[in-house]
Amino acid sequence: MKPTLNIIGCGKLAKTLAALWHRRRCLVLQQCYSRSYGSARALCDFAGAGKAIGELEAFKDADIWLIATPDAAIADTARELAERRRVGTGAVVFHCSGALTSAHLRPLDTFGVYRASVHPIHSFADPTASLASFGGSYCATEGDHAALMQLIPAFQQIGGLTFAIEAEAKTLYHAGSVIGCNYLVTLLEASLRSFEAAGVERELAAKLLLPIMHNTLDNALTRSPVAALTGPISRGDIATVESQLADLQAVAPDLVDLYATLGRYTLAIARQQEASDAGGLDDLEELLGDGPMGRE
Repeated sequence: MKPTLNIIGCGKLAKTLAALWHRRRCLVLQQCYSRSYGSARALCDFAGAGKAIGELEAFKDADIWLIATPDAAIADTARELAERRRVGTGAVVFHCSGALTSAHLRPLDTFGVYRASVHPIHSFADPTASLASFGGSYCATEGDHAALMQLIPAFQQIGGLTFAIEAEAKTLYHAGSVIGCNYLVTLLEASLRSFEAAGVERELAAKLLLPIMHNTLDNALTRSPVAALTGPISRGDIATVESQLADLQAVAPDLVDLYATLGRYTLAIARQQEASDAGGLDDLEELLGDGPMGRE
């Protein structure tokens, strides 16, 4: 028989994983609980399996428990499960936080559970789209060996590519994910605002950015950031940067600090390019101000 699965927290990640595991017949979705009963019902409807329950006391035992609450509630949820004695000896309990480790599940240790964390590096903004795109997503694993022996195959069967991460490194690992993913969205929004200030409609700006952003990202990841960098800072073009800062100050002053800060970090990359203009980069550094990535 396939392992049974209970879920606490019924957001987009939980909906996607539950549906994938049910469709691939990896795990048997048993019961789902959320602070909103409607959310639990929606998860079961989306997955096509499982039963929504309205209180923790209604949980039956399961082989695997996923705590998919917000990060701030994970430890409290584990503590509440322990106090209510809902999890049986030998069960696997895990969460999917990128920032937290399996240590946040320690309240359940007295019941002899195996704990772990598995963080999929995937955007779950649209569960329906994620059903098709999850395959090939990398998943960082950490925790008890006995737990990972069950969880790694479950994620691999739905297309996840698993790799181990040390517990003490998770904060830095997650910072890398935030900078590369979340802040990419912030940069795109800043770019669209600048285009709008220039009279280019947002919809058109998004279309013209699509190919160049894809091309830049492909070059940076398949070659290197140094090889991918182009533009005025790469050329040491102080006149262009100076003009852009001045115009941003006039129409979108809140973007000036962002532009200058990113410019300082970009200088460090530009200095590694073989054809870099040292004099021009020095002038740009003076224009952009001191920063943590400036010259030593």
